[in-house]
Amino acid sequence: TVTVKTRTADFRAHTRSLTLAVPTEDLDEIIAASRSVMPHPEESGAVRLVGVSLSGLTDECQGALFPELS
Repeated sequence: TVTVKTRTADFRAHTRSLTLAVPTEDLDEIIAASRSVMPHPEESGAVRLVGVSLSGLTDECQGALFPELS
């Protein structure tokens, strides 16, 4: 799960999260997920703080080659 917490200029906090369908170690995918849940400045106003956290982490393991057969 990728969670983004923002704090606006008036100190209001906003937290949004997205759980990825499959585990990933791809930084670009994590950044894209973070950006997709981050509020737009038009709806939240000026942002003074951004925090990103990752949860539900797993040990590295071999993924299914043909997941539809599992």
